[in-house]
Amino acid sequence: TRSTSTSLDPHSFRVLFSAQEDFAMADFGDDQAMEIECLQSIYFDEFSELSDSPHSFRIKVEPQDLDEGPMKSRYTINLDFILPDAYPTVVPQIEVKSRFMTSSEIDQIKSSLLQLAADSLGDQMIFPLVEKSKEMVTEFACMPQDMHAEMMSRRKQEEAAEEALQESMASAAASAEQEDQDECSRLGAAEREERRLHGTPVTPETFAVWRAGFEQEMKEKEERENAAELASLAAAGPPRLTGRQLFESDMSLANSDSIALAEGDDPPAE
Repeated sequence: TRSTSTSLDPHSFRVLFSAQEDFAMADFGDDQAMEIECLQSIYFDEFSELSDSPHSFRIKVEPQDLDEGPMKSRYTINLDFILPDAYPTVVPQIEVKSRFMTSSEIDQIKSSLLQLAADSLGDQMIFPLVEKSKEMVTEFACMPQDMHAEMMSRRKQEEAAEEALQESMASAAASAEQEDQDECSRLGAAEREERRLHGTPVTPETFAVWRAGFEQEMKEKEERENAAELASLAAAGPPRLTGRQLFESDMSLANSDSIALAEGDDPPAE
């Protein structure tokens, strides 16, 4: 594979790129395109462009100073980068892909790259990230097998301990929450029993609340009774008057009798 990356360091790359000081959003696209062009000139066949919107590409990374063989193949990786619009003021998306490395080894590389990227915000960082990953895969490949196995075993133990700690913390949190709920339930039951035995203590505040509710209840009851009485009267029709009530209400009946007496009409003969 053709490559000249071993002759450059991060400082030389930044000089080659000549990064501008102005990181205005309108300039990010041009800056990214220039950085990608530089990466293509450095990595040649190891570089593959995946997309130009957003800018994404892949760089193949192999262990250095190692003859062709199983160890070199095992620790050869592909780095996939996606550059957000605001790159390099934000961290690029990074994926580490390998056919033979363990997930623990891949996670270790990715964690180191993300930390380096966070420390490099504001600068063009792809070249330093690739070189860092190249150092790590070379270290893995050149490490004696027993040492490598020991390191992987220790890392698995650390991960298992971390997972156990997280589970323990989650269990403790759940237990504390359950205890709080049980305590609230006990307090609620005790309060209800206290009210049942002794009633609710009367204070000016509780009396005012009770009185307002009682007056509202009486008002609603009166309104319902009045409405029912009016409905009953409407259904029965107008009331029938007694003779006296009829006489008092119609004075023409009394006047007709007075007129008849004044004219001296005799009663009809039998």
